[in-house]
Amino acid sequence: MHLRRPHTQRQHDDTRLLLEAGLELITEGMGESDSAPPGSMRFRWPTRAQVVRRYNDKTGLRMSKAVFEDRWATCEDYSTDLISWAMHRGQWAAHRRIAATAAAVLTDTDTFSTAARHIALADLNVLLGATSFRIKLLICAMRRVDPGMRQALADFYTAANAWWGEVYEQILGSGGLVLRPDVELHTFTMLMTALEEGLAVRFLAHPESFGHRVEEVAEALTVGALALIGGASTEKGDSTGLRAFTDARMSRQKPSPPAD
Repeated sequence: MHLRRPHTQRQHDDTRLLLEAGLELITEGMGESDSAPPGSMRFRWPTRAQVVRRYNDKTGLRMSKAVFEDRWATCEDYSTDLISWAMHRGQWAAHRRIAATAAAVLTDTDTFSTAARHIALADLNVLLGATSFRIKLLICAMRRVDPGMRQALADFYTAANAWWGEVYEQILGSGGLVLRPDVELHTFTMLMTALEEGLAVRFLAHPESFGHRVEEVAEALTVGALALIGGASTEKGDSTGLRAFTDARMSRQKPSPPAD
């Protein structure tokens, strides 16, 4: 973090509260942009005075801007730490709760596809409602990214791969299935994440594609996830790789020799 004295201020409650205040202000600012005139783009970082005022509202104190300046030399330092804070895995607790229950739901259901759609809708609602998701998109659009921001993103995806990877292994195992030998769990989990985030971006960019209904996004996500599971998994003991399996089904077949 870009603190003046990180060894003492990193874990201090005041530091956390100031970052939480900034994230709240960004969230509220993004909500205001929904009413902006067509064609306009508004994204305003909270000012030092706004952050301190919100901090005072949260704590009931009457601190001056010194509580901010004692930690960050510049607003740019604060903004960088704020983005990293938004990407911290603690901000994605709702996703983790969904992942923690997904295995139990999907391994004890008479209709796997219906349960999968329910989980897809719940996770999409969390994702689309998270300011941190939009901030992540902003980071990815930047040409030069602060190492702290990049590390925060990397840490999140590493953690997400770990917790969802465990879920997918349990789900497949309960059905006597395994991933095909040329499909690594890490790759499978990344594909699932990319599928959800890609559909979420498409929904934000052109909600008309889904009739302005997140339920339709969840339906598309479910279809994609089921297709991925169906192609990438096989019964235990089957060593047929995905490429060989697909080639056998899709490649042009040589004509059979004429019968004698």
